[in-house]
Amino acid sequence: MNTTRIVVIGLFVTSFAIGGCGAPKFDMSKMQPADRPTELDKLDRLVGTWTGTAEMTAAGSDEVYKSDGKSVMTWEAGKRALLERFEYSMGDEDKMTGVSVYWWEPRDKKFHVWSTDSWGHIMTGTFTANADGTIWNFRTKSVDPASNSTSLGEGLIKFTNDNTQVWEWTEWDQWKTHKMMEMSGTTTRQ
Repeated sequence: MNTTRIVVIGLFVTSFAIGGCGAPKFDMSKMQPADRPTELDKLDRLVGTWTGTAEMTAAGSDEVYKSDGKSVMTWEAGKRALLERFEYSMGDEDKMTGVSVYWWEPRDKKFHVWSTDSWGHIMTGTFTANADGTIWNFRTKSVDPASNSTSLGEGLIKFTNDNTQVWEWTEWDQWKTHKMMEMSGTTTRQ
């Protein structure tokens, strides 16, 4: 009886495997790109080459560190993703280079960002913009492989005109109980 049951089940499973379980045939002609979200147009304001300066203070220190850098932002993937290539230096320290990708996620109705740099940091986050795209609010989570720590970031970018941004940034520990650093700066389109 057990042998008969095993044979019947085996034939049943085999018939579905061979027959494809009745799955519909894939129709390549029905594959079409989704409409491009109009929200992405707000990112047009960021396209270009930007140079800037910044100041940073770290937790537990009154010393102000100065930084300068450059960022080049271009549309990619049919104007569905904004790619940023950046390089920054702080004093005599080595230059940090990296890339970021910005996009609109229609499911949660937010902009998203992913970033990594030559020091090994990885950042992900979301951001929102006001109606005319002149004020941007960011919330991020970063991983620092050197210290094996996670941090939370909050930032604000304000466009004072089409070619100038002023910004501020605060980095917290992963529970947001301890402020790790504060930064502020100005960037100008070249």
